[in-house]
Amino acid sequence: MKWIALLALVGASHASGEDYRVDTVHSSIVLRVDHLGFSRSVARVMRWEADLVFDEATPSQNRVEVQIDATSIDFGDATWNRTMQGARWLNVESHPVIRFVSKPGGWRDREMRAEKDPAPVELVGTLSLNGVDRDVALAVTLNRVGIHPLTLKRIAGFSARGSFKRSDFGIAASLGDVGDDVEVLIEIEAQLKSERKPGRKR
Repeated sequence: MKWIALLALVGASHASGEDYRVDTVHSSIVLRVDHLGFSRSVARVMRWEADLVFDEATPSQNRVEVQIDATSIDFGDATWNRTMQGARWLNVESHPVIRFVSKPGGWRDREMRAEKDPAPVELVGTLSLNGVDRDVALAVTLNRVGIHPLTLKRIAGFSARGSFKRSDFGIAASLGDVGDDVEVLIEIEAQLKSERKPGRKR
């Protein structure tokens, strides 16, 4: 499937916050779901893109959009991948893209300061999956904001986790054998888009 380029975030300018591009080489999205009660099977998203607008002091102004190539979700086995891409599961032929877009004001309005307060901030957004749109919440922790020692670019790093019920999105195959709750684990490194002078303090 030809990859669809990520659309720009809504709004050409922002009263506060700066534009970041997520570095997917140093970032990851992992899914976990119960399998027969024996284990929690793991899948990794291999192709995705994301942009965010970020301001440590005013999280309510932050924006994030993530777009996932549904055919790239890897369960570690080619046969299992084909099964998961079928109409009873991810239905990638009809819905090849999974999207998450934060809601306006979706970040709880509290400062995000890694060095002061590592406690997570709740982020609410709309998940579009299998032709269904529903709100989901992520707990987002700001790990660090600083200058990368090699690129001399400003980097913001986050960890996030959340969960959703696949049955809420019309994916109800084999409930009881395969869990309904899908856990989402996210690690993010995002680079400031605009140019900065080397060594500039933030």
